[in-house]
Amino acid sequence: MGGGPPRAGRFSFSITHLVRLEDTVVLRAGQPALDLLAGQSLGGGAGQRENQIEFEGGLTWRGIGLRTFGNWIGEGQQVGAGPSGDLAFEDRLTLNLRAFVNFDDRTTWVGRWPVLRGTRLVVAVENATDDAAIARDRLGQIPSAYQAGFRAPEGRRVEVRLRRQF
Repeated sequence: MGGGPPRAGRFSFSITHLVRLEDTVVLRAGQPALDLLAGQSLGGGAGQRENQIEFEGGLTWRGIGLRTFGNWIGEGQQVGAGPSGDLAFEDRLTLNLRAFVNFDDRTTWVGRWPVLRGTRLVVAVENATDDAAIARDRLGQIPSAYQAGFRAPEGRRVEVRLRRQF
């Protein structure tokens, strides 16, 4: 909902699904093309993923809001990367959440508790799913370079912020 009187509610949501049908790179004329969808890579990590979904959405009403955003990345592989051959990367879902209150928009509350004037409270959770890139070799082992502590050292993060303007 857009427009409307001040302090009206708003809702937004978007989702994007990306499907890669082909992704090849020729580094130099005369050399064979690298097929990134088949697991060949230009650097560390999996080759290009065939499927990816990004989403975001939010709802606000009279100074109270909720937002979510994140992405899902499909399975992938990297050819000849591990000591025992190819690496298979699991799909990943990353979800971030944020809730906030602008107390100036809650006039009843500010009238009752004037100390809240100019105050904003935010609670955020990043990587709520606590997901990290997981890669396994053909023996089912996770190479040390792909252990969760190395790939996503923060893991899930919860943040509380209180801001006051004078």
